Amino acid sequence: MEDWHYPPASPETEEYRVALNQKSRQTIYAGVNYVFAPAPILDGERFLLFQQSLAKHGLSFEQTQKAEKSWTLGRTKPPLLIQAALPGPPIGQVMVTSDWMEGDLNAFGDEAAAVYEGVFETWPGDKQVIAKDATIRQLYDVGGTPAFQYLWEHRLGQQIGQLSFLGRPVAGGGLRLVMPPETMSPEPVQTELRIESFLQDPRKLFVQVSMAWPQPTHPAGTFAPSELISKVEDLANTDVLDFLELKGSK
Repeated sequence: MEDWHYPPASPETEEYRVALNQKSRQTIYAGVNYVFAPAPILDGERFLLFQQSLAKHGLSFEQTQKAEKSWTLGRTKPPLLIQAALPGPPIGQVMVTSDWMEGDLNAFGDEAAAVYEGVFETWPGDKQVIAKDATIRQLYDVGGTPAFQYLWEHRLGQQIGQLSFLGRPVAGGGLRLVMPPETMSPEPVQTELRIESFLQDPRKLFVQVSMAWPQPTHPAGTFAPSELISKVEDLANTDVLDFLELKGSK
């Protein structure tokens, strides 16, 4: 890891001012999580039925793990992980994630939808979704400039000298923004943004966008996991990107 030493290199150049490379965007993670009631029964018979249902939808896994209160099914190519658990007596939880994903978000959304169908086939009957959330993580190149330098000086308009009180070089850092649900909205959503230098490569900008819908659905209602991912992706690729590029800023 390269530290960002004082003073920064040529922040006045045009190359620095337009360092964010939108075309370099790489989505490295996607996830959908939901909690529902009543809690599913996690026994051996249903473990096999769940795998059979997923196989019927084109999903197979080489890694499986069954415990009393949790199941895990994993696939390495392309990466996909399914976790079913009993976090509390009255509820169940299913999380579908892809870390260092190889496909696009549409493909992930289709597979998350297939898992959702498998849940209803394995445990038929009405289910009330208590809460649901979705997250994506992206990386951007910033023209060879350390990502925190890009954030601190270019986006926030600060000077490197303001950090000299730390007495040490700054290797990384970033922003965390949390927006609570709008209480008057028919579908309140909480949004959280993390924008920071990527620790494995501090010249890349790491962006995480998470949206959570805390309002329970109707007991017989359903939702589409792919739509949750689409909403998060749309926010990440429009308003969040505009913020990073100072579009619309005064």
